Amino acid sequence: MSIAITLLIETLVIIWASTAVLYYRLRLTMILNLALIGMFAGYMIEIGGSRTNIGTLWYAAVVMAQCIVLERYGALFAREAIPIIYAALATVTLIVWAMLQFPALDGDPAAASIRAVLTPNVAVITGAFIAFWLSQMVLILSWSAVRPNLPPVPTMILCSWLAQCVDTPVFFIVAFTERLGDAGMVEAAALGLLVKCGAAVALIPAFVVAVLMPQIQNAIQRALAVRRW
Repeated sequence: MSIAITLLIETLVIIWASTAVLYYRLRLTMILNLALIGMFAGYMIEIGGSRTNIGTLWYAAVVMAQCIVLERYGALFAREAIPIIYAALATVTLIVWAMLQFPALDGDPAAASIRAVLTPNVAVITGAFIAFWLSQMVLILSWSAVRPNLPPVPTMILCSWLAQCVDTPVFFIVAFTERLGDAGMVEAAALGLLVKCGAAVALIPAFVVAVLMPQIQNAIQRALAVRRW
C-alpha cells in the first residue's frame, strides 16, 4: 500500500511539474526527491521479507523527471540539471548536519530517533554522489543514441533501466557494504533495482501525459477559444 501511495503522489507531482512551459518544475521535482534521499538515505525498509533503501522509489521519480526533460527539452538542459542538483544535495546535507549540532533535550526519544535517521553518513553520501553522476551520464548518452530509433516510451524504459543498472550497484556497494555485509548489500541492491525498474513501468502514464502536455494544453486552449467565439 505504501508503495502504491508513493507512486501515486509521484505521478501527480510529475504531471503537475509538466504543466509548466519551461523545465523548472521538473528540475524542482528532481531536487525535492533527491533532497529526501539525502536526508533519509540511511533508512532501510522491508518489502516482501527483504530490505532495501527507502530512496529507491524517490530515485525512480528523479530518473523519470530527467527522461521528460530529455524528451521535451533535450540533452543540454538535462546536463545543466546535474551541477544544480549536486549543489542542492550538498546544501541539504550541510543544513541537516548543522541542525544536528544543536543540543537535544536529555531523554527525548524523538530527538534520538531523528538523530539516528538523519545523521549524515559519509559512505551513503559518497555513494549517492558517485552513483548519481554515473547514472545520469548513462541516461543522457543512451537517450541520445536510442531516441532517434525508438518511440518515447520504449526509449524511457530502456534508458531508465540502463541508468538504474549503473546507479544501484554503485550506490549500494559504496554506501552499504560495510553496514550490511556483502550478502546484505547484494540483497538490498537486488531489491532496490527491482523496485526502481518496476516504478519506471508504473510511472509510464505520468511520462506519457507529461510528454503530451504541450499538445493537451494547446487543444484545451483552442477548444476554449472556439467556445468563446
